[in-house]
Formats: sequence, structure tokens, C-alpha cells
Amino acid sequence: MKRLSFIIGLILLLVGVPLLLWVQTSLPKPDNTFFWRALYDGGHTPLFGVMALVVLGALRLAGNRLSINMQYGIALLVTTLLGIGIEVSQIGSGRDADPIDVLRDLMGVIAFLTAAALFDSRWSPPVRERLRRHRTGLAAVALILAVVPLLPAVYWAIAEYHRNDQWPLVADFEDPWDRPFFFPSQATISQVPPPNGFDSATGRRVLRVDLDYMFDDDPSIYIREVYPDWRDYDSLLFTIYSDAVEPFQLHFRAHDRMHDYSYPDRYNTEFTIYPGVQHFALPIEPIFDAPTTRRMQPHRMRSIQWFKLPDTPELTFYLDNITVK
Repeated sequence: MKRLSFIIGLILLLVGVPLLLWVQTSLPKPDNTFFWRALYDGGHTPLFGVMALVVLGALRLAGNRLSINMQYGIALLVTTLLGIGIEVSQIGSGRDADPIDVLRDLMGVIAFLTAAALFDSRWSPPVRERLRRHRTGLAAVALILAVVPLLPAVYWAIAEYHRNDQWPLVADFEDPWDRPFFFPSQATISQVPPPNGFDSATGRRVLRVDLDYMFDDDPSIYIREVYPDWRDYDSLLFTIYSDAVEPFQLHFRAHDRMHDYSYPDRYNTEFTIYPGVQHFALPIEPIFDAPTTRRMQPHRMRSIQWFKLPDTPELTFYLDNITVK
């Protein structure tokens, strides 16, 4: 019976751990979005937690050759070293080697082994008594370690739900959940009350955009992961207000998920922004037809961006009511 248990434990170790490693390193993301990236990053924690339990279970089935303390210690050491080894192996391979992933792995290992220890009946009576007295605190620590790495995925799931639910409105800046997909680059953005003169603002908030002076970069604000399916829509609309004394040039670009990050492979245009309010309506078909060697995929749009050229003065404008019709 002991020999059979040893064989089962060995099989569990040799099959279960490589299988979980394959899931962690090779299973492709359904889509390369903030949500799926956050879920896969956070997934390190439960995956390595399960891996630690597999190693612990294999050692337990191997019999009484190792003390219970040694079994837990080896499970902790083996899975931690596997996590470190995976990240080291990714250096120079084109994959992201991230020390934070090792931390996520370790959090999962500690959380799951702690939970296992709380229910393990093999401890000596003094150890069982200490675990019983500290059960609530240890369970809380294990739960926190297991859950915290998954919170970014929850955040992006809520952000995606809000984005999808209000489509075809992209943003009117009335809700804080309009902000997650907006990213400034060499710029500052903030949701503020409409300034005096922005009479056509329809709500209590607009987006103030301050583009910095940069000698060799394009200060910009861009929406990453705009709602992807633009089929059945004709125009992209938005409103800009400027309280500057002089007109200035503002550039705009859009691309889909197949974009190769070259200038000819996206839609590019520019506007002259005059003092006061301007309403823009960009036909969508020319956006799809803009790449020189292909047509954009209307159901896989990725990003839109407002920016100014390098070595031009700082400027401020207000953005509101981004939508498609």
C-alpha cells in the first residue's frame, strides 16, 4: 500500500506540476486586453497555490519518509524556485520577465499552504492547538494573499462593463469610470467643471487636457481599448473648447488591433483649434480606409489619440461628448 501511494504521489508530481507549468507559460490569452492581461497576471497566484498543493499532496502520498514540516517546507521551496526559474528563463526570449510575477507566485504558495495547514490533521497536538487559536488571523492572511493579486482584473472587468454598457457613447466624463481607458503621455488630464465659455457642455464635467512642451516627443492623450466594434456607425463626434488667445494645431490618429505602429498603417489628420467651442464629426469610413496596404477591421478598433507635435508650446483644451453615430 505504501509503495502504491509512493507511485501515485510520484505520478502526481511528474504530471500535475508540468501540466500547471504549461498552463502558466503556454496557454494563450483569449484577447490582449487590460482585463485579460490583469487576469493572467493575477492568475499566477491561484495557479502556483494549486501547484504547491500538488507538490504537498505528492509528498504526502509518498509516505512517512519526510516529516510534515519538511513536506510543507519542500512544497514552499520547490514552487518558489519554479516561479523564479520561469521568470529567469523568459529573459531574452521575447516574453516579459517580471519580478512582480515571482511575488504573485509566492503569495499564492503561502496562501494555499496556509489554508492547507489549517485543515491538516497530521500536526502534533501542540501545533494543532496553536493553529486553532490563530485560525481566524491565518485564514484572513491567506484570503488576502489569494485575493489581492486578482483585484486589478476585477477593476478592469468593471471598467469594460461600463465602457460597453454606455456605447455608442465613448465618454462624457460625468462618471469616474469614464477615465480608466484614457492615458496621458507627457500630459495631464482631469475631470473638471466646464470653464466659462464652454456653453455647449451638456453635463457637470468635461476633460481638461494639458499637453506639455517636449523637444522630441508627441504629448498626447489617447484612449486605449476603445469599444472595438464600430460597424454600423458613420461618424465619430467630439467637442473641443479652447480658451487660448491664438489658434493652435491639434493632431488626431486612430488605429485598429492589427496596427503595425507605422505611420501609413493608421488614420492621421489634424485640426486648427480656434478659441471657443468646436464640434467635430469625422466620417468613419475614411478611418477604416486610411492604411495604405489594407483596410482596418471595423470590429477590432483599438485606440484614438489627440496630440501635438514636438517642440511646440504647451497648450490646454477641454474635451467632451465623445461618441459615434
